[in-house]
Amino acid sequence: MGVMKLNFKILKKFLQAHLDKKECCPRSDVDEYGFKRGANFDYVAYETFMSEYIGVLAKRSKKWAAILPLFTNKPNPSWNKSKKAKRYLRKGIPITYRPQVCRMACE
Repeated sequence: MGVMKLNFKILKKFLQAHLDKKECCPRSDVDEYGFKRGANFDYVAYETFMSEYIGVLAKRSKKWAAILPLFTNKPNPSWNKSKKAKRYLRKGIPITYRPQVCRMACE
């Protein structure tokens, strides 16, 4: 399975458009991961934080797009021997790459 090449600017525009769309829509009591939000959840603070954090998520996704081919092209990827892979795993796997990374980790 090949890894998509992501353009940082396109990804950032997509994520920003997603946030903008959420602002005009009714606010949900459930977040994107399925957890129920509290009654005193601060939507304005969350949207402010996410508007700044989108850049971090886009950079992280771009880095994962670059590192995954190093492991997918090997018959037995050695996650435990790569300091770079460990650091990336600890920072978080972008949602678009989670199924692929989980499959590789379980092999």
